[in-house]
Amino acid sequence: MEAEQSSSSDDQETVTWLRLTTRRVVTSFLGTLARSYKWQRIYLVSPWISSFGEECGITFPQFLKRLKDDNTTVYVVTRPPEHPWHSSAVEDIARTGQANIVFVPSLHTKLYCADTAQGSFALLGSANLTSRSLNNREIGVLIRSVSAGKQIVKNLFLEAADLYRSKDRRLMTQRKM
Repeated sequence: MEAEQSSSSDDQETVTWLRLTTRRVVTSFLGTLARSYKWQRIYLVSPWISSFGEECGITFPQFLKRLKDDNTTVYVVTRPPEHPWHSSAVEDIARTGQANIVFVPSLHTKLYCADTAQGSFALLGSANLTSRSLNNREIGVLIRSVSAGKQIVKNLFLEAADLYRSKDRRLMTQRKM
């Protein structure tokens, strides 16, 4: 679903930098990421994280491989894992050697940001980075860093970085250089 914006002449024009998603919300971010080349920096801010399959546009093992292949720095902000599936996903990301991972007990935000050679984009919404979220009723807004979206994406990256530096965080791992 594309958002629309009124022009001064009451005509409708498509806003290409903004997309509202109401089904399979994390797929809009992961699918866009999968189609992008040369991942540079990614923020994954989600209370819960699990592995995911092809229905997301990229499988979890493919995602992990791309982190290494593209020499991507990934910042993960999540709650301390209480479930084996959450621990496993976080540990798998850590094993790539590309991740900076922190645990923030009070985290509720769901924010995903990516810097790639093709440009930057961010997803802000209600969906956790879990396969279960694909079946839940969720909502999200994917914003591309073009036109009026540039400042919004920049601000979302700043917010993700601020969440990574939360005062109540506990560092799990840092990227190996």
